[in-house]
Amino acid sequence: MILKERTFEIVLIRYKYGHFFFKGLGNVAEKLLSKCPQEIAIHSIIIYELEVGIAKSNNTQKRKQQLNSLLSYIDVFFFTSKEAEFLTSIQ
Repeated sequence: MILKERTFEIVLIRYKYGHFFFKGLGNVAEKLLSKCPQEIAIHSIIIYELEVGIAKSNNTQKRKQQLNSLLSYIDVFFFTSKEAEFLTSIQ
């Protein structure tokens, strides 16, 4: 996947915010849900980190369903050196 610059703000989900989203903390869910899905993206590395947390969770099935639901609506950024350079420039 090659990233393209967009003319609107992209909300990049970081691990802490992903964790807060699933736990219902800090109004993260409300903030994310107020955005258009095309304005939200997540790094593939963050998906890995969330998967590790889900595997350790007491509620693995629920958290996995939540993650899959979220991923069905947003863009996933996969990393190559070109994408890493681009994402570093917008953080």
